[in-house]
Amino acid sequence: GQTHTKKDGKIIALVGDASIVNGLSFEALNNLGLVKRQLLIILNDNSMAIDPTQGAVAMYFSKLRLSHTYEELVKRSKNILEHIPVIGKPVEEAIERVKKNIRMVLPPSQLFESLNIPYYGPVDGHDVASLTHLLKAISHLEQPAILHVHTVKGKGFTPAGEDPRRFHSTGPFKENGKSVDSQPPPPGRSFTNVFADHIVELARKDERIIAITSAMTDGTGLAKFRQEFPQRFYDVGIAESAAVDIAAGLAKSGLKPIICIYSTFLQRSFDQIFQEVALQNLPVTFCIDRAGMVGSDGPTHHGQMDIGFLRMMPNMVLVAPADDIEMELALDFALNQNQPVCIRYPRDIAPTQDEERGGCAEPFELGKSVTLKQSDDADIAIVAYGAILTEALKAHHLLIAEGIEIDVINARFAAPVDESIPSLLENNKSIITVEDHRLACGFGSAILEAAAACPGALPARIINLAAPTQFIKHNSRYAQLTEIGVSADKIAQTAKKMLSLQP
Repeated sequence: GQTHTKKDGKIIALVGDASIVNGLSFEALNNLGLVKRQLLIILNDNSMAIDPTQGAVAMYFSKLRLSHTYEELVKRSKNILEHIPVIGKPVEEAIERVKKNIRMVLPPSQLFESLNIPYYGPVDGHDVASLTHLLKAISHLEQPAILHVHTVKGKGFTPAGEDPRRFHSTGPFKENGKSVDSQPPPPGRSFTNVFADHIVELARKDERIIAITSAMTDGTGLAKFRQEFPQRFYDVGIAESAAVDIAAGLAKSGLKPIICIYSTFLQRSFDQIFQEVALQNLPVTFCIDRAGMVGSDGPTHHGQMDIGFLRMMPNMVLVAPADDIEMELALDFALNQNQPVCIRYPRDIAPTQDEERGGCAEPFELGKSVTLKQSDDADIAIVAYGAILTEALKAHHLLIAEGIEIDVINARFAAPVDESIPSLLENNKSIITVEDHRLACGFGSAILEAAAACPGALPARIINLAAPTQFIKHNSRYAQLTEIGVSADKIAQTAKKMLSLQP
């Protein structure tokens, strides 16, 4: 941008060793020949992503680290500085001499300079004084260049050094490494853990099941699967598009691939889902973790768009389990379909089935919902999609306490939707849809579309409760659900308002 606006600021791009393997990173490197000005790319190599970085480039960096001691990295920084002249002399020529005079056993220049990008390093990222001088010198190089900086994840803070995965993303914490606002974890298993245990059980019975993820082995609960079935597990690194392509190829070969990616990251593979899976109607199971609000991870990680961009594709079946047993039943259902199935679930504890949720124990049937509360006196039906059913049931109790009868339906499917839901309008029942997703293009929109095509339907008697089209800031997951208006209190208020407007 500065090239075209004629501005003369310095440009620095910082990329991690886990991100440099992403396809977009290589596309950018391939196009740097078009850049005719200063552009410094700092490759921060700390050998620690949330999960170990995968692939040939990761192995390349790993060998490089093993070939250099910490002392050699420090010495290398100082040697480069000694060869760089006082500012004003030909810096570019001097750095070229550095490349000739300081060579390594495994020079990454073979990787980067094949793309015509000058490479310098690796250097010690914790030698601040030397690094400062080095950055000042390289800043005068009027062409793109890569500076390879080696750092240690959590260096200087013992708890982070001992448990880097836990400290990859934290809330506020005290000096002892404990969270300031930490609360004992709620009882029960998370949706992720329920998935993790059940997929191992299913894989023991069916050798065709293959698990795939993209740098999220621990986060998606696949560590157990990897340990028991290492030959049937693939972590492709931060390359979601490639993960979907691989899953499609495996499905085409008659296998049963399960691809596990966070909702927000699945957006990166939209085109591959369309071209390789939906268009060919291949039986790939998408397990979409972190769907909906994710709490402290914030707006980059909220999974608020997956229903919208997936349900518009032909052949795609969209499922959302509401509790622990439904999580298992959803997997059973998906692996027995001859078309792609998407299962979305939040970063949250999976409710345990009880008598109130009795209908949720029934096996999934394509496009069929489950009615949990029904009364002849009810004028409104709350239709919940997925784990937000918990809030719908709470709202039911709040309304019952005020003498208001109301139906509660567990939708189960966003594509195809159960035709019996919009037909409620013909029975003079109004509908409130509830979902942990954006209002635009979500489950409620699907019901409106179905209602519009339903003879005699009155879509005006449908209210959709979902997230507004805006970014939601960091907070607890429950506070975020309240903020977007899908809490039990909001559902109950909406139902009372709807009743007051009826003739």
